[in-house]
Amino acid sequence: MNNTELIHKLFYFALIEMRDEGRIHKNSVVFHLADLFHNVPAKLQSAAKGEISYDEILEDMMDHAKRGGYDSWITNTIAHFEKQEHQK
Repeated sequence: MNNTELIHKLFYFALIEMRDEGRIHKNSVVFHLADLFHNVPAKLQSAAKGEISYDEILEDMMDHAKRGGYDSWITNTIAHFEKQEHQK
């Protein structure tokens, strides 16, 4: 395993831990954000290898958020970043 793979795996496991802590402590925000992002490191690894695109990763995240009922968070956050970009 190279360092890129190791970092992606560490990121994945950290998000799993955070998701579990969110569930245990009934912290909905922590749970849902960790749930949304925990598969992203593996997908980033696939994108780095050219197996999938970053557009596919974002689409998967949007679908996951919509299924979980917290799509407003990702939509609002993306809008915030886009607004910041236009202000530069």
